[in-house]
Formats: sequence, C-alpha cells, structure tokens
Amino acid sequence: MTPNAPADPVRDGVRTVARAMLPELPAIGEALGDHVLAGEPRFGRDGAADLVRNSCNANSTALLDGLLRNLPAEALGPAEEVVRDTRSFIQRGVTAGTLERGYRLGIAYWCTRWAQAVDEHCPDRAVALAVSSAGTGYLLRWLDHVLERVGEEARDEAERLAGEIVFAQVEEVRRILDGADDVDLAAAGMHLGYSLAGRHLALVVRQAVPGEGPPPDAVAREIAAAVTAARPLVVRVDVATAWCWLAVPEGEDPGVPAPHGAVVGGHGRVAPGLSGFRRSHAEAQEALRVAVLARRPTSTMTAYDDVAVAALCSHDPGWVRDFVLAQLGPLADDGVEAQRFRATLSAFFASGSGYRPTAKALGLHHNTVRHRLARAERMLGRPLTRDRLALEVALHLAAQLGPEVLAGDCALGAT
Repeated sequence: MTPNAPADPVRDGVRTVARAMLPELPAIGEALGDHVLAGEPRFGRDGAADLVRNSCNANSTALLDGLLRNLPAEALGPAEEVVRDTRSFIQRGVTAGTLERGYRLGIAYWCTRWAQAVDEHCPDRAVALAVSSAGTGYLLRWLDHVLERVGEEARDEAERLAGEIVFAQVEEVRRILDGADDVDLAAAGMHLGYSLAGRHLALVVRQAVPGEGPPPDAVAREIAAAVTAARPLVVRVDVATAWCWLAVPEGEDPGVPAPHGAVVGGHGRVAPGLSGFRRSHAEAQEALRVAVLARRPTSTMTAYDDVAVAALCSHDPGWVRDFVLAQLGPLADDGVEAQRFRATLSAFFASGSGYRPTAKALGLHHNTVRHRLARAERMLGRPLTRDRLALEVALHLAAQLGPEVLAGDCALGAT
C-alpha cells in the first residue's frame, strides 16, 4: 500500500486473517483431504485418495496465497500439479461429476474454516462480517473458475482415453479377423467385453454420405438393442463404417431389422466360435458390398443369405453384366415390362415349373402365366429348359443387382 492510499479495513482484515492461517496450512490441507474423501467415497479406489490429498494441499496453498496477496480469483488457475492430478483421476476411472462434487465439498469446508478464522482473528465485529463475506465470495469465484478449467481437462482426458480404447479395440478385432492363430479367447473376450466362444451374428453399417446423419456405431447399437438384450461388440472402423457382433443363444436365429437414417447395412449368418466370428463378418461385408453395388436405398439391411450367389458372382461387375445380358437378351432391359417377365420366370422356377402354383404366387390367372412364359421363351430364343441353371443365375443377379447389370436399350418388341 502506498503512503497516500486510503485505508481499506476489509482488505486489511482479509490479509490479517490469511496471514494468521499460514502456520495452519499443512493441517488445513490434511483436514480438507479427509473431508472430501469422507463426503465422496468414490475417490477412495484405485489409488485416487493420494491424488485427492495432493490436490487439496496444492489448492489450499493457492487459495491462501491469493487471499493474502489480493490476487484476482480468476487469475488463480489450477496449478500444473492439479491439472496433472485431474488427468490421473480420469485415468483411474473417476468421473468428471465426481471431481466436481469433490471440489464443491472442498470449498464448503474452506468457507467454514474461513468463517472460523475470521471469528478468531478479526476482533472488530463491525468489520468481521464484511471480511467473512469477502473471503467467502473469493472462494466461490475461484470455484467457478477452477471447475471450468478442471472440467475441460477432464473432458479432454476422457476423450483421449476413449480414443485409445477404441483404437486398441479396432486393432484387436482386426488382428482376430486377419486369422491370428495365437488368439487367447478368454483374454480377448475380457479386452473386448464380448465373448468369442459363443454364436455370433455380424453386422456392418455404413453411412451413405460419410459424416452425415447418425453415427454408424450408434445405428449399430440401436439395431443390436432391437435384436438382443446382450451387450454387443461394436467398433467404429472409420468415419462412416461400424462393425458389430451380436451374441446369439443356441437354437435362435433372429431377424435383423432395417436401420434408421441415411445408412445401409449388411449382415451375415449365425455361426459359432472364433471361426464363426470371422465368417459371419466376412458375409456381412459381402452383403453390404452387394447392397452398395446394387444401389439399394438407405435404411435397408441386406442379408447374406439373400445375396450369396450375387456376392459370389459380382466381384467383377463388368463380367457379371455381360453374363446377364447374354443370358437374358431383351429380358435384361431395365424397364417395368422386362421386370415383370423376369419376375414371372423366377416364380415359375421357384414353384417347380408349375403354371398353377406360379399363378397363385403372383396372384394371376394360370393362362396369363402361360402367355407370359411363352413370350419370354420367344424373346430368349431358346426353350426355358436349355441352360436353365445359367438362366436362373442370371435372373437372380438381375433381381439382386438391378440397374448395375441391366441395360436400358433392349427392345422387347411385340413377339
């Protein structure tokens, strides 16, 4: 204070009380740690108790120094050791909410301890109330400021740890899928939080436009929750794609609902053990590949069972298109009339080549079926019984892959 500065009894009283508390600082820090640990028992696990005591001592020193030197509360950021301890808390599983409750408990203790010190070291009752209020206000302003900084550190560390966990999970899953022969099923299951020993149903979910719409891992979890109450294994492998496995009890073969949002999905068949974990995933990948190749709309889920032949045949799209065009000729046209002929042929083969069963399946008169089949045979230029296997495969590919393997310029004519 300069010689001409006016006296400030409240500021002087705060400094006097703070100076009187200096010898008690170690005891204050220890008692503060005991108070926080008693009020928030979740700090007492995984070695966090020592961190609480370290933080209580460091924060008490900073607070008393600020009160003594009249430093702005907003300038008293948490010490570097407190920031380090915040990260360590998160690493030990202490949540940001628990940290906040701990700080609030600590400031409540400090407010009580400050009021006691004012009562003891500020004999002027006219000034004591103002000194007590000034110190309490300072403590609360510091709390607001430090909670903001500590909260940011806690969130950043939680996000970093989550990223590390996700990365480690993805790497472990990739290692398993790549056929590693040294997989310890029990250890891998503990690491992934999912047993590899049971029966598995794999899904793959992909955003139609990367980064738009609900995250693919969230969509996969929603689908999983609709299928089973058991915890799924979900890993997000890139910005647009998530892999998922569901544990399926013996004797069950559940249906998989279509996803919501601008995503497409594919799923494999239920299969047991480590080999089933791999195989069902490979099938899900193939089902999704066929769905994308066929330009299926979003909010669809493609089952491998439905597209197994198309998956087998479509790794060279140009080749499969040539095959379909050669087998179907004018019936490979990407129009409504050709599609109707293809549907009639497919139903005819599926019904055992019976006219009446085909008519029943399609909701038509059997004479209409006969007429369509006769026209289809003329357009094909060969009997339906010749190269029937190739014809059925071509029909299946046309149905599953659609425009990708069809032509828009095949004249049907009026035969």
